[in-house]
Amino acid sequence: MKLSEVAIFTEDVPTTSTFYERLFGEPKFADDGIAVFDVNGVTVLVHETYDEDADDLPPEDHFAFSVPDLEEALRTVSEDGFTVFREPAEYEWGRSAYVRDPDGRLVELAEQ
Repeated sequence: MKLSEVAIFTEDVPTTSTFYERLFGEPKFADDGIAVFDVNGVTVLVHETYDEDADDLPPEDHFAFSVPDLEEALRTVSEDGFTVFREPAEYEWGRSAYVRDPDGRLVELAEQ
């Protein structure tokens, strides 16, 4: 398992991405509403917040871990009494599921 992504949601992508650009250098991709940085192999997304629809992922700051076996990772989390927030699904970036840590933070588990 490795940290693969940190997602930061903001109302002001240009200002927030400028802050991170000063830390990390130029984004590898930037467009209206998003800037993507590569920080030593970890993707840092600065993403515009949005009004969430019922099927949308929540526009919350979160981090993602790459796991070799998504079902096994979810089984482990469930055995420890934590609930799966969003069951595994295929997204444009790959197959992921979302859980909440004990303090309610959103954590993405992404299959490698």
